Amino acid sequence: MVNDKRLNASSASIPTPFLLVDEAIVRKNIRKVQDYGDRHGFAVRPHVKTHKSLRITRMQLDAGAVGVAVAKVGETQVMAAIENLDILVAYPAVGPRAPDPWPSWHGITTSAWLPIPNT
Repeated sequence: MVNDKRLNASSASIPTPFLLVDEAIVRKNIRKVQDYGDRHGFAVRPHVKTHKSLRITRMQLDAGAVGVAVAKVGETQVMAAIENLDILVAYPAVGPRAPDPWPSWHGITTSAWLPIPNT
C-alpha cells in the first residue's frame, strides 16, 4: 500500500500492478547524473533499457545527454521516433541467426551505430 497523501480514495480503483512516477524526482535524478558528467568532463549517454520511454529520453536529452544506448534493435526502432538521435546499440546480436540490424524505418533520420568487437 502506498502511503502518499497525493493519492486519494479514487486510487483504490486503479488496477494493479501500477507504476507511479513522480516527474519532479525523475527530473532531479536526470539533472544529478548530467551535472556529475559535466563536472567530470564526460558525455552522458543513458541506457534506455530501464525506462524505454520517449518522454524520459527527451528529458535526458534536454538536460544535455549526447544520445542514448539501447540493448536491442527493437529498442532502437522505438527511440528512432526522436529525430536525429544518436543511438548506440550496446549489445548487438551477432552470428548467422542475428536479425538485420537496419530494418526500414520509413524515412526516420537517426544515427545508430554498433560497437565491433576486436577479434
